[in-house]
Amino acid sequence: MKRSIDWSLWFLIVSGVLVSIILNLGVFKWALTIVTSEGWTGFDERSRLRFDFGMLVSLFHFGLFTLLALFHYKWKNGLLNLSQSKTLVISLIVIISLIIYAGVVLLEVYFFNEYSIVGKRIQADYFLWNSLPVAAIAIAEAYFIILFKKVKASELEKAQLQEEKSNAQLAALKEQISPHFFFNTLSSLSTIVRNEKKEVGLEFIQELSKMYRYTLASERQELVELKEELTFVNAYLFIMHKRFGDKLICEMDIPELYLNKKVPPMSVQLLIENATQHNIITKTSPLTIKITVEDSMLSVENNLQVKEESEGLGLGLQNLTNRYSLIAEQDIVILKNQTTFKVKLPLL
Repeated sequence: MKRSIDWSLWFLIVSGVLVSIILNLGVFKWALTIVTSEGWTGFDERSRLRFDFGMLVSLFHFGLFTLLALFHYKWKNGLLNLSQSKTLVISLIVIISLIIYAGVVLLEVYFFNEYSIVGKRIQADYFLWNSLPVAAIAIAEAYFIILFKKVKASELEKAQLQEEKSNAQLAALKEQISPHFFFNTLSSLSTIVRNEKKEVGLEFIQELSKMYRYTLASERQELVELKEELTFVNAYLFIMHKRFGDKLICEMDIPELYLNKKVPPMSVQLLIENATQHNIITKTSPLTIKITVEDSMLSVENNLQVKEESEGLGLGLQNLTNRYSLIAEQDIVILKNQTTFKVKLPLL
């Protein structure tokens, strides 16, 4: 698999070349004027020394630009990963930047003083102030690229989140309008009409309408309050209880202080759906689902009695994992042993 080329590194290098040329443009224009009018023979010894001086200063500028730009764009990331205080890390970054700057300036002073390229001594403060614009542009450009890439990454994450959310909603809608679900729902309603009071049938229809209304209402929301999600879950459980009867047991104990916390829409319903799809549900082996709060996370736990034909957890749980990663950069917790299966969702 080909590795993608980091265009930003090339951009910094090209920028370093351009900045070096622009800051020493006077020398290059002067040299170009002589070459076009008199040719290379127009360079006397003094002119050649001046041209060599401009070229070498440009090289030092390019070196300073490249070192500072790469340090602030990439190399400093190692310092940011240290488990030290933010103030200390920022201080280290500033100190290293000053060391790079001072090191290049001192090297210029030593080089030009030692070889006397321009025929006279150049004061150190000339190199100090002459290199300052290079350093400022290099650091500013490095952080501009970092900011630009963060904005692009944020836009990509939003697009991915929208796709994941759409996939989750589509999966939920498909499950709710699938022939299997629709057949079971109609069968349950038919049984109610024959064997129970009209009020029970009306309640069944109302709960079913709540499910569809919530699915449509949460279409454009990344997060919903837990109390809204649990209202939807209760409507879904009402339908499931009419299908499974006493074979499906759901115990819910959520402290009131957590009800205003937020979760992705249809996340709890998805976990209940997984439990009913992949576990045996009979009178002798009822399925028990417990919805509680543990360690400030919403816990959905069921006894494990996996169907032989079950193909695992399906795409729904992976979709939920991706949504949490995109929305909050947090992971859901999955715990499984021989008797129970538990998923813990961060409350946001």
